Amino acid sequence: MSKAALNMITETEAATAWHSRRVAMTTVDSGNMSAAPEYEDAFGGVRPIGWEDD
Repeated sequence: MSKAALNMITETEAATAWHSRRVAMTTVDSGNMSAAPEYEDAFGGVRPIGWEDD
């Protein structure tokens, strides 16, 4: 399942599940993970994970 799909199912179903049955719903996605050396070199060896990836 893609990150966008996880975010959308959480946004659309979490409130309904809480209000109707008091079930808390959360999802966790891995974010951007790349093993490509040229990608890491472009960012100084640091993986470019930041606020925009939340």
